[in-house]
Amino acid sequence: APSGTLVPMNAGVAKSNFKWGIRLLPPGQRAAVTAIYAFCRAADDDADLDPSRGKEAIARWREEVAACYDGFPKHPVMRNLHPLVRTLKLRREYFDMILTGMDMDLAGKRYANMDELLGYCDCVAGAVGLLVLQAMGLHEDERAREYSAHLSYGLQLTNILRDLREDADRGRVYLPADAMAAYGYSEAELRKGVASVGFFKTARFVAKRADEEFLRAREGLDPMLRRRLLGPEIMRETYEALLHRIMKAADLSLDGHPPRLSQIEKIVIATATWVHVRYL
Repeated sequence: APSGTLVPMNAGVAKSNFKWGIRLLPPGQRAAVTAIYAFCRAADDDADLDPSRGKEAIARWREEVAACYDGFPKHPVMRNLHPLVRTLKLRREYFDMILTGMDMDLAGKRYANMDELLGYCDCVAGAVGLLVLQAMGLHEDERAREYSAHLSYGLQLTNILRDLREDADRGRVYLPADAMAAYGYSEAELRKGVASVGFFKTARFVAKRADEEFLRAREGLDPMLRRRLLGPEIMRETYEALLHRIMKAADLSLDGHPPRLSQIEKIVIATATWVHVRYL
């Protein structure tokens, strides 16, 4: 998927960078996280299916979210999510933030600086992470919330670097405008796939921040909390590997074929992380 909402849970989850992090959750948590990501995927797909009617689609999803709290939703995805909203006390504001992020995508919003970009990340990634923490019973742990915030920033910034060309073709530019200006790179060049010195400097500026966010997430964990966050830790390790591969590529993702991790590589990363968290 392009770099909008973090929405890996769908019929094609076998190819997702999130697959193993979710699969290794306890069954109850796995079902809840699957339902949360199914909402993200369905809403995002619906909004993108016909951009001219995307606003209407998002408005319908806001009605479905409201019905989860004040009535009975109609969409099958929301019917599945409905009982979890009550039993896990999932916060409505987080679903609203996710839909706000989709609105920002549809509007083709530009981001003046990194702070503005991280505000967007709070919607499309951070809110998802907080719902996941609720599903895992960790939302009230301040350390877990801080971890989730840093992880979400790292994940979304990596997605942005991976999907630069595809997003630009759709009129979406996420690179901070001040960094692009400072390094002499333009939106027109991005749309043409020009991999200039200015482009690499801008991309490395974003990648450096993503790396820093992954580091902050990792450093904030003690062994006990890390065991409870095994699934997200597998996601972090996977995305760190993806980020490093993207940055080693000759043109990053400007040729329309961004670097990926193979399924074998993802399995190796998940297994190594599981062993390290459980036994080391």
